[in-house]
Amino acid sequence: MRRLEEQLRGLGHHPGRLRIQPASGEGSFVTDTYDATSNVLYEVKEGANRESVRMAIGQLLDYSRYRTPLPHLAIVLPEWPGQDLADLVQSTGMALIVGSEAGFVGLPEVQKLPAPRTSRP
Repeated sequence: MRRLEEQLRGLGHHPGRLRIQPASGEGSFVTDTYDATSNVLYEVKEGANRESVRMAIGQLLDYSRYRTPLPHLAIVLPEWPGQDLADLVQSTGMALIVGSEAGFVGLPEVQKLPAPRTSRP
């Protein structure tokens, strides 16, 4: 997460984390990286397997419903997850960012994402 935030800062962005308090009052939780500059919420995973990708999708959908305006959503993986999982991420409208020795591949494309959905699930 630190490398992602450093790269975002290098692009002139302002990354941080969000503390979310559900209306149910069941306790708060903290997101991974949120880029206030471009309104992108990132979920960073240590693995690139199906379980990690599915967990990231669920977490981002849960977190995003507490943000207005709705943020763009991006999953950050340490390596390419394979075409099937990349297709899964793409089918949700989320961005896929993949770590590499040189930084994060796909990061600049986050700026080209379509507008976030206008209604909540």
